[in-house]
Amino acid sequence: MNTVVCAKTNQDIILIDQIADSGEGEVWTTNWSRMLAKIYHHPTPDRFAKLEIMITHQPDDPNKHLNHYSFAFPQSLIKDNQGNLIGFLMPQITGGIELINIYNPKIRKSKKLEVDWHFLHYVALNIASIMAAIHREGYIIGDIKPQNILVNSKALPSFIDTDSFQVKHPYRDQIYPCLVGTDGYTPPELIGKDFHNIEQYNYHDNFRLAVLIYQLLFSYHPFALGSWEGAGEKPEQNELIKQGIWIESDHHLLTHNKNTIPLNILHPALQKLFKKCFNEGHNKPHLRPSAEDWFYGLSQGVNHLKVCDQIDSHVYYSLENNCYWCTRKSKLGADIFALPTGIKSTSKIRIKSSSSTNSNNYQTNLFPKNKNKSTQIFDATKTEEILKQNGKEITIIGQVINITNGVLPETQRIEFLDNPFTFNIQKPFNIIVNYRNFPLLINTINNISIGAYIQVYGKIQVNQGINKPQIFLENSNQIIVISDSEAKSLLSFSDENNNANINSQSQQKSSNPPVTPVKVSTSPQQSSSSQNTYSYTYVKPNAPSFQAQPAPKVTPIITTKQSSPTQSTYSSANVKQSSPSFQAQPASKTTPITTTKQSSLTKNQNSQNTRSNQSNSTSNSNGLFGCLGFLIVIILTLFMVIKLGIGWGILGLIISFILSAIIFS
Repeated sequence: MNTVVCAKTNQDIILIDQIADSGEGEVWTTNWSRMLAKIYHHPTPDRFAKLEIMITHQPDDPNKHLNHYSFAFPQSLIKDNQGNLIGFLMPQITGGIELINIYNPKIRKSKKLEVDWHFLHYVALNIASIMAAIHREGYIIGDIKPQNILVNSKALPSFIDTDSFQVKHPYRDQIYPCLVGTDGYTPPELIGKDFHNIEQYNYHDNFRLAVLIYQLLFSYHPFALGSWEGAGEKPEQNELIKQGIWIESDHHLLTHNKNTIPLNILHPALQKLFKKCFNEGHNKPHLRPSAEDWFYGLSQGVNHLKVCDQIDSHVYYSLENNCYWCTRKSKLGADIFALPTGIKSTSKIRIKSSSSTNSNNYQTNLFPKNKNKSTQIFDATKTEEILKQNGKEITIIGQVINITNGVLPETQRIEFLDNPFTFNIQKPFNIIVNYRNFPLLINTINNISIGAYIQVYGKIQVNQGINKPQIFLENSNQIIVISDSEAKSLLSFSDENNNANINSQSQQKSSNPPVTPVKVSTSPQQSSSSQNTYSYTYVKPNAPSFQAQPAPKVTPIITTKQSSPTQSTYSSANVKQSSPSFQAQPASKTTPITTTKQSSLTKNQNSQNTRSNQSNSTSNSNGLFGCLGFLIVIILTLFMVIKLGIGWGILGLIISFILSAIIFS
């Protein structure tokens, strides 16, 4: 079979060379540019139903603007000449090598790769960015391992073997599970389990991600090295994972030795993330840091790196007094960052500053811009801000305080703020779930508990009658449960980003802007080297820096006689203003009122005329307000009866009479 057919376009595809063969299927190069074909040995209907969902619901690629494929996602099904489905098309990843070639010191040296701690931080940062994009679309990677991630010389990773992902049907209560896993990367609660019958969640992937990042930064597995202090033989790696025993655990059964690397060489943010994942997250998986958490932590770490004064290939945490890698080399006589012969370090070209940066400078990598999806994130409690987004598709994050029955039959309402019966002009944001039109959503809502943080995506629709912003849920992929730390990180990111957008026009371009984790160009010094040699120079973007504005000068209040005080002049910059000093006003000179004598008869006539006019005016006003009060009674009572039932209607009637009496009086 040399020719197959694209199911999407019915065009012929020529299979050229077979480049891989496994128990699952074969992978072929094709005559289509940058496309591979995977042909299954044993096709099944479930497999193609899963692939159809993946083809229809593609994650946003954070590196698409660089013409890079961050994941080899299925693009179209493939048929044979008889019309039978046999496989799928996927992008071809070029120029990448398996992750183990990057973090293993012996392998990278044998392949003549220029890899230092700076490069490894960037690889980890980009892996976290890509995983966040995959999780946002509702997928679970499942079989995360170094062999399934390819990295190029620009520190850009690509996930392959994506057809093994766990896929959840967006409209039916059906899971297509990830059937495979790898020892050393399987979280403790799943070790020994049958993956065919298990639904996995983000926090399972979060364990696997932490293991990968640890390997990148330390060159070995977190549950591998260390001296065993317990009874008997040192347990196998899977048993250590099940018991949560690693070098930095509270058990103290594994201790450091000359070959291990202490955790405190990292930025403090990264130290906390590792401990939270492997210690706190051992028995409470939902506490494990998410891909976004790692992105923010690595963003801090990568911007606090410094090149060693003695050895250019040594890069270390800038707040440390001495280079750790030099100290380790002198003690062990071995250097894990020693460059291969003939390779010159480019670290001083790439790392010119160790200044810290705000995480919002990485927005385009963590939250890629897409015509179909908004990158704006809003706090569910900020009703006024959400109201302004009417008709827009946005993301909202909040803590659930109540799930109640809706006004209409077979509907429920997810609430984020107390919503008492008031006469306020606006009502808090909530989510409307309609089980009549979307019956399978009931399973999604049943998995949401009071107090949980959720992230919901959809179009804001404002109920004009009561000025209430709402999102109507249509499928389960619109809503996910997230950790409290993830919610706080995303909301913090949103606040910083919104402030940055407001101030961006008034800010100066930075002379030393922050590095982004993806923009790399080939170094001219190494362009003539072997093809296997990795050489890179990170190019900093011409983005404005987000610096605090100087406090504006406040013009003091000048007072003049018989005139209002001059207003203070304020800067338009969005910064905290200093309070002006309010001085006591000097008493103004008043002109005495000159009166003439009037007869008592004239005074009495004037007084009677005044009272008569006031009486007529009061009578007319009372009649007008009386009618107004009666109309309010009728309107509010009808509204309450129709919308909320007869009980609330009676209450509305009573309140309306009281309000009318107040207005009438």
